[in-house]
Amino acid sequence: MVTNRIALVCSARSAATKAEGTTNRYGLEQRVSNGRLLRAAEEALIPGSSAHGGIVKAIREDHIDAARGVIRGKEILERVEREIEFECKRLEDFLNAAQVCVLM
Repeated sequence: MVTNRIALVCSARSAATKAEGTTNRYGLEQRVSNGRLLRAAEEALIPGSSAHGGIVKAIREDHIDAARGVIRGKEILERVEREIEFECKRLEDFLNAAQVCVLM
């Protein structure tokens, strides 16, 4: 039996052009020059901001698009998409909790 082990690394992904970046896509002022994950964390620490949710959504979409671009097996792709959804949900829950802590 042939098995395929796939590794898809997206943690350092960025948009193809500056105009497509998350900052421009959501009309946010660029507060840090590092990646979207850091921007999401920074936004979560701003009382009243909900921008981190949009940033996590963009991260989720980019990761799923990347997976769809390279994974051809339907079952494998579905599993990877579920894992991406799960991890992004955990990230969003963590950032929401961080925001609650800032408000206290």
